[in-house]
Amino acid sequence: MVRDHWLTQGKLRGEAAFGEETRENYGRDLGELSDDGRPLDLLKLKAWQEERDAAARRGEPFEEPPPALGWISFIGDLVWEATPFHVDAWLNQWKGGAARSRARRRAALFSFYEHAMRQQIVPGNPVRAIRPGVPAGLPGRVKLTRRQSGMMRSAADRWADPRDRLLVYLLLAGLRPFQACGLFLDRTFREQGGRVVSRLPMKGGGLRKEPWEWPAECVEALDAYVPEVRRVYPPYSSAEAGPLLTSWQTGRALTADTEPRRIVRRIAELHPGLAELAPRLTADGVALSVSPFTDDVEEDQERGGG
Repeated sequence: MVRDHWLTQGKLRGEAAFGEETRENYGRDLGELSDDGRPLDLLKLKAWQEERDAAARRGEPFEEPPPALGWISFIGDLVWEATPFHVDAWLNQWKGGAARSRARRRAALFSFYEHAMRQQIVPGNPVRAIRPGVPAGLPGRVKLTRRQSGMMRSAADRWADPRDRLLVYLLLAGLRPFQACGLFLDRTFREQGGRVVSRLPMKGGGLRKEPWEWPAECVEALDAYVPEVRRVYPPYSSAEAGPLLTSWQTGRALTADTEPRRIVRRIAELHPGLAELAPRLTADGVALSVSPFTDDVEEDQERGGG
C-alpha cells in the first residue's frame, strides 16, 4: 500500500527518513488502520451517526460535529484525483485548531503526494497550492450535475440528521428554499395509496392552486422525520400543525434566506466529490440543479427535447 511504503521509505525534505514520532503523527493524519486494514476513523464516524440518530429519535438537538476523518477515509476513491480544494476542505475539518497542527497535517499530505510523484502515480502535488493557514475560497454560484446531485443525496444520507436530510431532499426535488421552509404540516396531506401532496407558498404570498406531489424519495425522508423527530414548541408549532422544518431551539420555521445555505454547505463539504464546490453552493443552486429523483426522459421533455 502506498501509504505504508511512504511512511517507511518516505523522506522529509529530502533528508533523513521519518523519525518514530513523525511517522506516528503522519500515519494518524492520513488515517489509522485496524489490524485487518479498516480505517479506524470510520468506526468513530459510525458511533457519531448512532448518537445523532438516537438524539433525533428522542427529539433532542444534536450539535456535536462529525469526527474529523483521516485523509484516506475523507478522499476515498479520489485519492489520485485530489485537487487543492479537496485538500483545503480536509484541513478545514478541524475548526479552530492550532495553526501548528494544520501545518503538520499539510506537511504530511505534501510529503505523501511528493512520494506518489516519485513513484509516478500522480503528475503533480495538489497540496502545493495550499499555503499553511490560508483557506482556498472561490466566489460564485454553481449548479450540480446529475452525478453531483447524487453525491449530495449520498452526503445527506450519511451525515445529515433527519430534518436536514429532508431539507436537502426537498431542494433536490426542485423546491426553492422559501418553498421548502414554507411547507406546513397542516397543508400537507397523505392520500390513498401513500401519495403525499402539499400546498406550496408563492413568492409574493398566498398558496399555489395546484398541489405539489412529493417524490417517493422525499416521502421516505418525511416519514423518517415526522412525527418522531420534528421539534415542536407551541404556539409556533404543534404535532398536527405549523411549519414542517422547524428549529431545534424554537420550533419556528427555518429562516429561508440563511439556514438552508448553511446546511447545504456544511453537508457538502464533508463529501470529497463536493468539497471543491461547497464554499460556492447555495440552496437555490441545489434547487435549480438536475434532480436525482427524475428520469433522463422526463428531464429531456422538461428542457423541450421531445
